[in-house]
Amino acid sequence: GLKTKVLFVCHNVLPHERFPMDRFLTKGTLKKGNMCIVHSKEDEKDLKELLPEMLYERGVLPTYQAFRLRGLSRAEARKELGISPEEKMILFFGLVRKYKGLPYLIKAMPEILQENPDLKLYVVGDFGSSKEEYLQLIEETGCWENIVVRDGYVPDEEVEPYFAAADLNICPYESATQSAIVQIAFGFDLPVVATAVGGLPEAVTDGKTGFVVEPRNPKALADAINRYYGENREDEFRENVQKEKERFSWDRTVEMIERLWEKSM
Repeated sequence: GLKTKVLFVCHNVLPHERFPMDRFLTKGTLKKGNMCIVHSKEDEKDLKELLPEMLYERGVLPTYQAFRLRGLSRAEARKELGISPEEKMILFFGLVRKYKGLPYLIKAMPEILQENPDLKLYVVGDFGSSKEEYLQLIEETGCWENIVVRDGYVPDEEVEPYFAAADLNICPYESATQSAIVQIAFGFDLPVVATAVGGLPEAVTDGKTGFVVEPRNPKALADAINRYYGENREDEFRENVQKEKERFSWDRTVEMIERLWEKSM
């Protein structure tokens, strides 16, 4: 009924891929709510511009444990994917869209391979109609043998082996408000290299749970990945991810909702 309160959890206040009238439509929709949760400073700013009076809380996305269905060990996951225990493996996971910056990671590969010739990059996700241009780019870098492409939607039950097997998850985004991929990685105690866009620096603690680098910069990505292996940071970073779990727990989200509820009374 009319007394029911409505809370919007805004993964993005405005869409990544902008379109005519998106601000008008967003404002019209959010106006029907009583309160919002946003996940980045960028979204906070967008929300205040659209609806200055709206009650809101800002907090990082909680960690997604939903994909850890079998509790695979790294060794088991690697066996399933046909990766040897010694091989180095980095992961780019999710829908391949322009704003996600995959070309910069592909262009970083020659430099990464100079220091880590046994490394493989797994690109796992749906390319939509743009697969050819990415394959062309891989061809140009000459890194074919070190880049494994799994094109297509990955059902929930097939996600686990990739995150359980990887050494490092890479989010080379050009722009973002936040990323569920970071939280999936953290659910597997997997450190992340991300770019300094949107809410990513709020989620990844530079030098502790991963590295935060400049966007649109293949050299910065290569340096961070080489540093991770060169300085043997994996055990330390994984431990830090575990320690930060509390910050990403669903309990924090419940607390935000409770605070908003009290403010709305």
